[in-house]
Amino acid sequence: MFKPRIHSRTTRCLLAAAVLGTLAAASDSLFAQSHATGRRLIDPFADPRYHVLRVSPSDSSLTPAQRNHALMPVLRYAYERYEAMGRNIRDYRGKIVRRERIRGRLGAQEYMSFKVRHARVTDTNDVVPFGVYLEYLGPKRLKGREVLFVDGENDGNLVATRGGEGALRDITLRLPPDGPRAMRRNHYPVTEFGVQRLAQRLIEVGIEEMALEAAKDAKVRFVSGAKIDKRPCTMIEVVHPRRVDGLRFHMARIFVDEAWQVPVRYAAYTWPREGEKTPRLMEEYTYFDLEMNVGLSERDFDAENPDYMFREPRPDDEGSRLDDDDLPGDESSGDESSGDE
Repeated sequence: MFKPRIHSRTTRCLLAAAVLGTLAAASDSLFAQSHATGRRLIDPFADPRYHVLRVSPSDSSLTPAQRNHALMPVLRYAYERYEAMGRNIRDYRGKIVRRERIRGRLGAQEYMSFKVRHARVTDTNDVVPFGVYLEYLGPKRLKGREVLFVDGENDGNLVATRGGEGALRDITLRLPPDGPRAMRRNHYPVTEFGVQRLAQRLIEVGIEEMALEAAKDAKVRFVSGAKIDKRPCTMIEVVHPRRVDGLRFHMARIFVDEAWQVPVRYAAYTWPREGEKTPRLMEEYTYFDLEMNVGLSERDFDAENPDYMFREPRPDDEGSRLDDDDLPGDESSGDESSGDE
């Protein structure tokens, strides 16, 4: 199985993304940039709280505390790239490797190919809704699973096949994307998938954390010279030294592709357990083989696409769920390393 190579010129350049505590956030308000009302897109950053990102760093409306906050450089960096993604990227496809700790257990790496379409308004003032299609490539118990979500279609449900090797692999379910059956084994709903969502959550969580006294102690640094999938990246590292209620992670890292200016890797760690020094991995996501603006069509986000395995649900599918087996691994499974070497 392909594993993206991660390099750095700086040994143990702990990266960053306070950012992605972000990921650990999934706020219910959203589907933000993807969500359309009438013939306009909802701006997820219209709330006055985000005013600090829309104005110049020297703007008189900013307080000294806001202007000099440790997280402000990361938030501005993320906001600029979020805006650029909205302007410059219509759709993209690629592969992703993800790993998440669920109920205290670090699961195996999961490999998926994907297609993503950003929500946008066309020249004729029509709204194109957010869409995402996933196909699992591994591990074996998930291989062949497909997941499709298009904002505003299928009564708001995702459409999914079970996958795997058993007799039930072709079962097709329609489930609320944030419901318990769809969320089992997942930190985030499929509605939150993609590089733009990653940047969005980074910003939302960062703004929340700026209100916490402990966040003023955050250590932030930017490091150039990293590589993901042999492509040059900028790494950002955010570390919260103190464990305080309201902080979502101890250390977070994000790698931003220098040419595309999109986040292509994110990892978040919680504080070490008592008597240990190594932070514990909470979640990690790495995008590779990305292709931007490839002209994805309506067929790419249609459950009736003959290239997909979806079928009309049968009455006996109703009691099925996506996963019936126990979680693999245990609390110590997998690599707990905090360095991307």
